[in-house]
Amino acid sequence: MTINGSYVDVYNAVLFGYDLLSTEISNSYQVFKDSPYFAFYQSVKALRPLSVRLWVEGVTSEDCDINISRILNLCSEQCVIKFNDTDSLSYDCVYQSNEIDKVNPLNKKITLTFVCVVREDMEVKELTALDKVVTNTGTCKVPCIIELSTTTALTDVVVAGVTIASLSANKTIIIDGIEKTVTIDNVNVLLNTDLTTFPQLEIGTNTINHTAGTVTVKYYPTYI
Repeated sequence: MTINGSYVDVYNAVLFGYDLLSTEISNSYQVFKDSPYFAFYQSVKALRPLSVRLWVEGVTSEDCDINISRILNLCSEQCVIKFNDTDSLSYDCVYQSNEIDKVNPLNKKITLTFVCVVREDMEVKELTALDKVVTNTGTCKVPCIIELSTTTALTDVVVAGVTIASLSANKTIIIDGIEKTVTIDNVNVLLNTDLTTFPQLEIGTNTINHTAGTVTVKYYPTYI
């Protein structure tokens, strides 16, 4: 098991087990009076609860406590957990709480609780003039990253409905719907576009139209 890429066994910890609960889905709608029909408004999907149980050891009781402290430092805010190196699934988590059970002076069991998004490794699709389709294989609408590169200077180029006023030769503009940034060479260029909402991929097929340049789309297939 890794937390943000760090193996927990470095801290003398062993995965004891974990529980992933299903997503809570809340739908809002209105039933018409004296009618069998209704108006559906929206569906809100909550993050999934995840509890992780670790067995932590130490040479001394203080050493065990230090190992637990280091584990908590890894995951105390936002973190990415993977339970198996060969598994394509990862868990993008926000820390909630912990509970520590003292087994003996040198061994303790810690239960970490999170809310999380379950996702696969990032998918990358380079689009062409003949193939502008990106298929979101997950079960959720997801934000995506769109990269537009060019070998010649461009003006008023459009990608995914966003107009970019200018793009110099041999440059790449990154419209990052995950981090909510628009950059060229790590410099904010949001005002160089008419962007009003960041790009997302619907479940299934999505057509990403562009008028020039080379476009690459990146996203995480995500599951409710």
